[in-house]
Amino acid sequence: MTLKAGARERHKHYLQQALRCVTDAAYFYWAQPPLRDDPDLWSLDTNPKPIELERMAGGTLYLAIGQSLRVRYHKKQWRMSTQQYIYNVAELPDSPGSRDYLFAWHWHPELGPQECHLHANAALSNGMRLDKKHLPTARVSLEEVLRFLISECDVFPARDDWQQVLDETQRRYEQHRTWAGSRKP
Repeated sequence: MTLKAGARERHKHYLQQALRCVTDAAYFYWAQPPLRDDPDLWSLDTNPKPIELERMAGGTLYLAIGQSLRVRYHKKQWRMSTQQYIYNVAELPDSPGSRDYLFAWHWHPELGPQECHLHANAALSNGMRLDKKHLPTARVSLEEVLRFLISECDVFPARDDWQQVLDETQRRYEQHRTWAGSRKP
């Protein structure tokens, strides 16, 4: 295994550990984006997509996860650098990729806007729809989304030690990230 491949597998390993806090039925896989002639650019997705999550109060939520990353040499080590992320949560299985999601945390600077943001499926009393708005956020990790789903949306945790696992994978993420705000410097 090359050092670059090792960086990819390390990144996938820790995200898989986090994902196992809500399901054992899904896994991450790497692919190179089509029509991109860059051997260091990779896409990380899940199978299945979307992921079915049972709620304690009954009902189901569906989570779609996607990241684009670049292999780069940083601090004397090959690492994965986030180029974009999309975490969509929906009530219907065919909605996570559409505009019918409940919550969607996005950062996709090539598509605009440049900032990290949230879409929420809500309408204000004046008729303004928030799902069409880009509510500013700081950078959001997958661990934060999973913790929100378990703690606030009553998704069944798939393991008893989910808090410890998410704390550990979040700590690793924060230790290795190169930026933490809403904009990449």
